[in-house]
Amino acid sequence: MRPLFPMHPGGDPAFAPRADSRIYWPVQRARLQWPVRDAFQYFVGIPLERLLFGAWAHGLPGAAQVERLGLPRRVIERELGRDLVVRVDPRQLIPSTHWWGVPKHRRPSSTVFIWDGRWDQRRGDLRQGSRYRFISDLDEHRHDLNGSEAFHIYKARLEAGRPWRSHQTGVLLDSEARILAYLGVYLSFMDDMAVRGFDAWRGRHPGRVPAQDQPGTASPGHGAAGGARLRAGDGKGRAS
Repeated sequence: MRPLFPMHPGGDPAFAPRADSRIYWPVQRARLQWPVRDAFQYFVGIPLERLLFGAWAHGLPGAAQVERLGLPRRVIERELGRDLVVRVDPRQLIPSTHWWGVPKHRRPSSTVFIWDGRWDQRRGDLRQGSRYRFISDLDEHRHDLNGSEAFHIYKARLEAGRPWRSHQTGVLLDSEARILAYLGVYLSFMDDMAVRGFDAWRGRHPGRVPAQDQPGTASPGHGAAGGARLRAGDGKGRAS
């Protein structure tokens, strides 16, 4: 069956040949969510943020309240554009924001430009994260993916009668052959990246950390110029 809606941002054409028709409608529902969300942001969210930013920029009544709530990130990014781009060596982006054990309602909002509080006092290590372990595991077992940790994790789900599925990519891993083909796609992404560099639009590891938005960086409160490193980015992220 032909897809009704455009591909999900987390999808990739490389997964299309491996799409399973048994999850066709869940995939279409997942794809529909994105144009609906984008339309809401375009017609409601962005105009509202522009009004708030304008009130703050011109010192209108309510400007102080807007500043306390947090300046709207998307509008500032549109206003300042490339002035916000920070180029760093991706190999230096080792620390990451650490939200483990922090309730979602207490985490800084991704819609504001400057995060208040002590969020930068708790740091993780990207080398210990699920995504880094995933790509390291595949690279280590590239000549025999059957021996990878990822293969055994997906195989365990298969044997338990709960094969892994993705409504973003349309993939259903209900056989060992499909698991190996799926991991092979990610291995090809890695090899392509080694030759062509990072591509934010290619498929991403569906681990515990969602990655629906473009990669970015966050500068700690005392400033990157003071010797601190930017965190969690791809080398061309926006400080926020």
